[in-house]
Amino acid sequence: MASFEALAAEIGAAYVDASSFEDLQAALAAALLPGFEVLSEAAGVVATGRVGDTVELPMGVYEVRVLTTPVQVYEGVEVPGDGHVDLVVGGR
Repeated sequence: MASFEALAAEIGAAYVDASSFEDLQAALAAALLPGFEVLSEAAGVVATGRVGDTVELPMGVYEVRVLTTPVQVYEGVEVPGDGHVDLVVGGR
């Protein structure tokens, strides 16, 4: 197991030791739908979720971090006065 962890770290991947179907299912969900956090300059983290989730935010400018390896950072994401922005990660 340690050699798999070392190999994964060397190539920038992640190693998961799934000892049950539920563990494997959770690991796949985390890999395919990574978490994200939305930060405001004044308040820090104001929302979290998984890619595909919807969050409601007040009007403002935010930084969005998608918690992959490496972390993807989107700066200057504006929520206009109508309070609706669609952010698509990965260009789909």
